Amino acid sequence: MLRFRPIGIGWINQVHTGISAMLRTRSAGYALVIAGLIGGVSRAETIEEIEKKLTEAYAKVTSYTAKVTVDMNMDTGDGNRTTSKSESTMEWMRKGDKVLMRADSKTSTTANYGGQEMKMDNVGTMICDGEFLYSVSEMMGQKSAVKMAYDPKAAGDVAGLFKTLREQAELKVLPDEKVGDEDCYVIESTPKSTGASPMPGGGAMRMYFSKKSGINLKAVALDDKGKPFSTTLTTDVKIGASIAADRFVFKAPEGVQVMDMTKQQP
Repeated sequence: MLRFRPIGIGWINQVHTGISAMLRTRSAGYALVIAGLIGGVSRAETIEEIEKKLTEAYAKVTSYTAKVTVDMNMDTGDGNRTTSKSESTMEWMRKGDKVLMRADSKTSTTANYGGQEMKMDNVGTMICDGEFLYSVSEMMGQKSAVKMAYDPKAAGDVAGLFKTLREQAELKVLPDEKVGDEDCYVIESTPKSTGASPMPGGGAMRMYFSKKSGINLKAVALDDKGKPFSTTLTTDVKIGASIAADRFVFKAPEGVQVMDMTKQQP
């Protein structure tokens, strides 16, 4: 005959105490998980914070070489369209407070206007010697050369670029992205007025800056409807590359007169 042992109040209290302890432990665990999730959500960085980090990173770069491609496909209206592809080699070096830059490029352009197609090839060289900016181009067998005032932004200066963007555009921080293997900050620049934009109809520009070097690795130009029509991509970046100083010395092509535009610029 089975005999049941009466359940005493002490045993009930022990069970109650154990269950309560288990619930408290589980609640504490949930609290830790929630706290961890909340703590893991990082505050979005501001434009000012990003600009500071990029400027500091860029200031540490003494030289680099890279390849730059520009692909453009622009609808100019009324069934007209212009497409082009440019490939360049970039050489960049810091010399004191000056920046030296050289870009050798080849560009193929196809323009369709009124049912007529025209193709053009252009070979060009741009040299910044820290004092002036020189541009030499050859199209359809004709060479031309121009001398312009030095503009740090043309040589990639981050601080100068952001200064101009602040004056002419509204800046917005977009989610970080990768360009190749590089983690990048993404900044969207929307002109305050149509006249301040180099884009048709006042379109925006999205710029992808390397967090490591501050170099602008990608730029996407948007038309007035928000559709991308031009993409600039910088690849094969070699930081600290050795570059001969004479690569940044301008020599006018034989028989070509250099047009001096330094007096025409503000």
